[in-house]
Amino acid sequence: MLAERTRLVAIEPVSNYILLEQYADGRKADDWNSAMEEATKGLNIEVIQCTSDEGRGIVSHVTNDLNAHHSPDLFHIQQEITRGTRCDRHGRELAGVSPAIALERREYVGKGKGARRNFPDLPEEG
Repeated sequence: MLAERTRLVAIEPVSNYILLEQYADGRKADDWNSAMEEATKGLNIEVIQCTSDEGRGIVSHVTNDLNAHHSPDLFHIQQEITRGTRCDRHGRELAGVSPAIALERREYVGKGKGARRNFPDLPEEG
């Protein structure tokens, strides 16, 4: 089993050119600064935008050190949008779910073993 280590990756999206791919001690802005400085040494480029997760290190590196625009990646945007409408981490639902909604949920999750665990408010099949 490989040990988990932090890997910094920077890819130019149009050409898919891997500008940076290296292991680092962390994900702080200073780690990104030194890695990108080394990766871009001798190259005539300007970073104008970065799309990544919302980690404080990468966001600080992009906005403060590169003076570029930061955009969150699609996964994290979708996560924020669905946060208010999804089940909590343990699969519990808000109290007062109607039987009709519960039956729709059973059809959605199927009749497998996980249906009862994920939606404990579902009525018993009879």
